Amino acid sequence: MSNPLDTLSKYPVFWLGIYACGAIMCVATIGQIFGGIAAGSATAFLTLAGTFGYESMTRRTIETRLNKKVDTLGAQQTHLGREIARTRNDVDALKDDMVQTALTLQKELRKFNAITETPDKTDATISPPSSTIKVMQRSFQKMGNRIRPSFIPRQKPANEEPVIEKEKVTHREETIRKYKDILMSAPLGSPTTSSEDIPEYSKTVLSELIHHAVQNDKIEIFAQPIVRLPSRRINYLELFARIRARAGIYLPADTYRTLAAEESTIENVDHLLLLHTIDTIRSDARRGTQIGYFINICAQSLKNQRFMTDLLEFIRSKRALAENLVFELQYTEYMSLPPQLVRIIDGLNKLGCKFSIDNLTTLDIDADRMAENGINFLKIDAKKLIELCASQDGEMNLARLKSRLDRSGLELIVEKFETEESLIELLDFEIDYGEGYLFGKPDLEMAYRKHVA
Repeated sequence: MSNPLDTLSKYPVFWLGIYACGAIMCVATIGQIFGGIAAGSATAFLTLAGTFGYESMTRRTIETRLNKKVDTLGAQQTHLGREIARTRNDVDALKDDMVQTALTLQKELRKFNAITETPDKTDATISPPSSTIKVMQRSFQKMGNRIRPSFIPRQKPANEEPVIEKEKVTHREETIRKYKDILMSAPLGSPTTSSEDIPEYSKTVLSELIHHAVQNDKIEIFAQPIVRLPSRRINYLELFARIRARAGIYLPADTYRTLAAEESTIENVDHLLLLHTIDTIRSDARRGTQIGYFINICAQSLKNQRFMTDLLEFIRSKRALAENLVFELQYTEYMSLPPQLVRIIDGLNKLGCKFSIDNLTTLDIDADRMAENGINFLKIDAKKLIELCASQDGEMNLARLKSRLDRSGLELIVEKFETEESLIELLDFEIDYGEGYLFGKPDLEMAYRKHVA
């Protein structure tokens, strides 16, 4: 619905003319009734009022035009972002196709080389002429050389060895430059910033940091391993979006998520985390790495158009890789979900995505209902379970809880393991996964790459 002032300010000159005619009539009437002095005063007042009104209408017109231009630029920026995301998806799909083509060509080339290098002596009379063999070898060699080595996983052509080494050095230098401040403050793989090192910021400073990080894509991705018990094999990495405050200082999610949710920027943070996770899953698929990723999201992100568009585009193009994506919701938020969001979770679960519930406030849960709604994992604090075991009939209650989860198909993840003693105390209950400082502290994602490669 348009503002009446906008309609009025479209034609300032027209309204100024009407005002001038009315003012002249008023001045003439006042002059006849009260005399020339009153008419002069009225003329000055009406002239001043007309000037002010004309300026206001002109300024309103300019502001309206500027607002329309800003809205147009915003829409164009959103459209450009969508096109970039779509182009990125197409490039990833093209890379996957090139990888498959390269592997197929190399298999055929190896088969052909095996045939030409070890010919059957009994069939020497029907073997192809040497000139034909050389022509075919040169053709296959040219086809192989057209494939970029960086798209061929686990291959190291002899004729490209110097280039590959140079690319590795270049990538390492870029990584060091990107994380120079982190590498100077602590060695890679060592514990990152502790909670005691994080300064206290006001809401105004936090808000500015959040908006700057979202607008300039300055959100760093940290990871923490989730291991299979009792083997302690890394099956998942939980990814966190952390905002850089200054060199070596990154704000954890607990510091900024509440404020970001209040200012409606948490959906943008979740969207950037989703895009990074999707790119990581695709890269893992090209390298032949099988690992899943947990990402924390808010319920509002499931209603965000950009978030869902990128997610559904990923599922449509790589349905088999959707099972490597696990969305984590807070228990209190999950319990207050409206029916439409519960249906969205169930639909995404049927498409292959998985869901996890974190921060349980009670152990009296309806596991069957959660499983029916598309939940796959349940996270419980190790300290809470140890306190339960210390109470009367606590071990029996924990065993019954694990039995209910197993019947419902929910897998139990015990988080915040810090000592071996706590792990030994709970290991007899056949818990499925463990997470905590005992298995690995939150660190830059590349710190755990060598463990899951």
